[in-house]
Amino acid sequence: MADPALPRRPLPIAGSLWFWILLVGTLFTLPLLKSLEAELPEPLPGIDSIPLAFTLPDERGKPVSLSDLAGHLLVITELPLANRTQTDATFVGIRRLRKRLRGLGSMVVYVLLCHGGDAEQLSRLLDEKSARKPVNVFLLDQDRATSSWLRREVGSRTADFFLLDRHARVRGLYENTEEAIDRMVESAGQLANWAESDPAPETAR
Repeated sequence: MADPALPRRPLPIAGSLWFWILLVGTLFTLPLLKSLEAELPEPLPGIDSIPLAFTLPDERGKPVSLSDLAGHLLVITELPLANRTQTDATFVGIRRLRKRLRGLGSMVVYVLLCHGGDAEQLSRLLDEKSARKPVNVFLLDQDRATSSWLRREVGSRTADFFLLDRHARVRGLYENTEEAIDRMVESAGQLANWAESDPAPETAR
């Protein structure tokens, strides 16, 4: 009978290098196997749609095309300049959305189609709001011709946000509600993190 006063010797197997290699390998492999068994989401609608294309001037008069932003997920919305209350509300909404999507970093670019004011007014506003950031693109759509064209293309008069993938295909339409914003954040994460949800168009391969 073992003397309880004597220290216990470790099991011989615990001193084996192969035991620890097997243990560590198992701990890393189990989560991987579990993730592989998880059901992947269906690709978002619009995967076969034609990429959008338009060009508008920014506040400095420089023409900016959607093709210049290729490789980024795009969130497009309108920025009314004539109504200060609506202007401020739009900036608040964009800041909240950026916080929700901050994990995606510069992968997401916010394109604001500005109307109801000129380049000088927009430039003053951007200075006031400290909004000149690489992920913010402000384009002058003074007569709202591009906004109207976009709504006709996607078949929606009520959407407040348009989510485009890296190839400028519309992958989601969202109104400015908490539920819709939640869906947009989830969709953006899916497009950013699952390559099969955002493949290049057939003609570009």
